[in-house]
Amino acid sequence: MGSMDSFEQALEELSEIFGVELAPDHKRSCMLVINDELRVQLEPDETEEALWMGSALFEIPPGYFRKELLLCALRANSDPYPRFGDFAYLQKKNALFLQDKIRLHGLSGEKLAEHLSAFTAKAEEWLDTFNQGSIAPDPYLNRQPTSPFPHWEVPPKK
Repeated sequence: MGSMDSFEQALEELSEIFGVELAPDHKRSCMLVINDELRVQLEPDETEEALWMGSALFEIPPGYFRKELLLCALRANSDPYPRFGDFAYLQKKNALFLQDKIRLHGLSGEKLAEHLSAFTAKAEEWLDTFNQGSIAPDPYLNRQPTSPFPHWEVPPKK
């Protein structure tokens, strides 16, 4: 059997930490099911330099609620690093999607477990809020997004 690559090695170490067998499937991805509700897919990018993690959190009903939730998700995307994931909208599933990318080179199971823990905490916070009937966690309601370019000024509307 050949030597393991960085992704396989990180999964093997993560298996030991979680006490569950983890291995890439035939498409080189690995699906984790957390607390029977949250599914997180791990998959190396095409260059094998980075590891993507992603989770379709929940279907967003159309209308005002969707608009407001996506605005809150954009506010969350303007948080400073590390923010442990960016939100996107999956049109095919009408779902809120959380994704993040970390460098594969030198990634240990311990580092992956730490990052995965922060990522899933963020995902679960948004999932719990949605399940309680709220649009988004409190910090993102009615907050203006911060600019990634604070030194730029937007000219006033004429």
